[in-house]
Amino acid sequence: MVEFENQRPLAGFHPVIDLASGETAGWEVLARSRDRDLIGLALAARGAVRTGCFLSVRLPAREIEDAFVRRRLCDARRLDGLALILCGELSRDGRCLLEDARERGALVGCDTAAALVHFTALGPDLLSLPEPGAAAGHDPAATGAVAVLAAMAARVGARVIAHDVTTPSVAAALGGLGVALGQGTAFGLPSPRLPAAHGSPNRPRLARAGWPWAKRLEETLPCLPAASSIAAIVDLCLDDEGHEWVVLVDDRSRPVRLVERNALVRGEPFEHRAIPVLPAMPLEGVAQAAADRPVGGRSRPLVLCDAAGRYRGLLMPAALPAQG
Repeated sequence: MVEFENQRPLAGFHPVIDLASGETAGWEVLARSRDRDLIGLALAARGAVRTGCFLSVRLPAREIEDAFVRRRLCDARRLDGLALILCGELSRDGRCLLEDARERGALVGCDTAAALVHFTALGPDLLSLPEPGAAAGHDPAATGAVAVLAAMAARVGARVIAHDVTTPSVAAALGGLGVALGQGTAFGLPSPRLPAAHGSPNRPRLARAGWPWAKRLEETLPCLPAASSIAAIVDLCLDDEGHEWVVLVDDRSRPVRLVERNALVRGEPFEHRAIPVLPAMPLEGVAQAAADRPVGGRSRPLVLCDAAGRYRGLLMPAALPAQG
């Protein structure tokens, strides 16, 4: 239950979106007053959170050792559904408190300022990007930094979360760099209440507009390593007449080229550029990616990738629903 003061909510819940599926992965607990008990608010609201989602709290690292915060965490027998993201460098005692919280079901995370210090010792579940992460895809320096941090997080199984995501194009760029979670005005503003715990999965308006087309996948279409021999490609194309397209991928399963079976059989140029799209992209962005190709290539499929850029399936232009 959220407290109110003068008919204004003392706390709000800002959705955190899975950039690959477009669904809500959790909410960050925010408060109007800096001295509000964020952990207490999060613990009290856990009953309204669907299974598999989390409520996150961002705190300065020094506050995890505060006697009041320590008591809040210790009084709760289980901490499932709570995500603690600490900003700044933790002390040894702070790490011990977080490790104890994790053993009782909490997710733990840190920001990039402390990442290099804590990744080995803490092995966080979440890595919080700084606000400049929103410039990824436009600023080469920011793009490179996000890609490096996402790769570092992947090594320990952490999910990267970007804040202040303002547009669908920024969300798509971040997803392509390996960022798993996003939060910002592109997905909605903080709400004083959480949706019902047993309701349908919550998809924000922008993501909901783009997600249905991603269900039109041919997930069984094959792929081969990009270094495969011509003989291996021919064998796969001729193995089944249904293999009209074969995707060639690199050692990280990222699409490199498309092989067109009919062109190969006719002795014509059969390798084409792979145009990747992401499930989190709105339909308008997918249509633009299809339209930006040369006229002769617009009948070729687009390659659907997950948030890390890995091949998932092919999207045929005919499968795109008409835009109203």
